[in-house]
Amino acid sequence: MEVLKGLGLSYEMIFVDDGSSDGSRKILKEAATQYPFLRVLRLRENRGLSTALVAGMKEARGEKIVTLDSDLQNDPCRHSQIVGTLRSL
Repeated sequence: MEVLKGLGLSYEMIFVDDGSSDGSRKILKEAATQYPFLRVLRLRENRGLSTALVAGMKEARGEKIVTLDSDLQNDPCRHSQIVGTLRSL
């Protein structure tokens, strides 16, 4: 969230729970009560990354979408560079 705050843009964060049983849904729902830009989408079962991405993209309200996988394979700090590139399009 710190990276997004520094960009000076409006944004939303959509978390897709694809049937996880690790308790993350409860944590995310609690966080959503504190952060109005955070939304939680729940899928009935795990159907893979592509299904989760498409579900989140369908719910997105913005014009541009940047994704982040929960395993942090992609560095969230690089999102400011991605957004900078998107601004120029």
